[in-house]
Amino acid sequence: MLISIGISLGLLILGTLTNTAEYDYTFLGIEPFYPGLAVSIILWLSGRDRDGDLWEETEFMEK
Repeated sequence: MLISIGISLGLLILGTLTNTAEYDYTFLGIEPFYPGLAVSIILWLSGRDRDGDLWEETEFMEK
């Protein structure tokens, strides 16, 4: 969670510092939300049980 927040915040800061328009905060034309979301989804998928179903509840949720 912190990794995706850090990526989004970093892109927001980079976009704010590098753009010359008054209210433009995109870095390389990409909204900072989307890279953070992509990283969250990738980390979530990589942390899932390899043998289980994609939507199967984990042991943590069953307790």
